[in-house]
Amino acid sequence: MYVCRSASFRLSGHPSVKSSSRRVRQAWETQSRDPEGAARHVLQSLDPNGTWMIVEPFAHDKLEENLNPIGRVFYGASTMLCTPASLSQEVGLGLGAQAGEGRLSKVMKSAGFTRVRRAAETPFNIVLEGRP
Repeated sequence: MYVCRSASFRLSGHPSVKSSSRRVRQAWETQSRDPEGAARHVLQSLDPNGTWMIVEPFAHDKLEENLNPIGRVFYGASTMLCTPASLSQEVGLGLGAQAGEGRLSKVMKSAGFTRVRRAAETPFNIVLEGRP
């Protein structure tokens, strides 16, 4: 479950959505076909003062920091599903079995976001906020 205070959402160009907003929330799959390309697309879709909130499985940047019961489950799923799927694509970025905040921030900044910060975390998820 995601909890959000005082936010509205707009799906750019979707005819069934008529509301407008300065904020956009976009969930992405880290191991998507082209994470940097997806981030560039979101950046181009944002208003100049917009925000992109990304909810990802929680991971630290170093392997040894992820060796706990939750991290082991995430590594197993990512190793069997996400990483092979990413590497089989044309871009094949393969962020790794668990992309931590540092790696995700690097992808977002490479796509053109100038401000990236950790907005929230739980034992299971990390929420990053990206701004133009």
